[in-house]
Amino acid sequence: MRYIVYKRFKDAALCGPVNLKATLPCWESEGIIFYEGKPLCFAASENALCHFARDDDGKGLLRGKLIGDIKRRLAKRDGDYQKRWDKVWADKLCAKFKRKEYADFWIWNKAFYDAEIGELEYVAELIGLEVRR
Repeated sequence: MRYIVYKRFKDAALCGPVNLKATLPCWESEGIIFYEGKPLCFAASENALCHFARDDDGKGLLRGKLIGDIKRRLAKRDGDYQKRWDKVWADKLCAKFKRKEYADFWIWNKAFYDAEIGELEYVAELIGLEVRR
């Protein structure tokens, strides 16, 4: 599967220290993301979720932007913080993106990070983000 760096990855990788700018193409094989033949990280790792987006549809940069925007919006501690989270908890589409092993806490599962653009746009609009189409 193709991936793209959507947020600079400057960290220790499986191959050693790397500094990869956004927009670089990568690929996944047997659960590991590679760049120029060098193994970077496991596809389900925190580094992968924070820096790489599925790009097999050519929309990886948009996918990464939407994921980042959704997570930032939900983390914002303002007067509507709980209202936004209540909407997410009550929504059927969002429920498929929640890790089941945490009954009383919301952690996004891998399906959220691999979601189709339309699904991410739906979640973004649900929590009050303006989506440009």
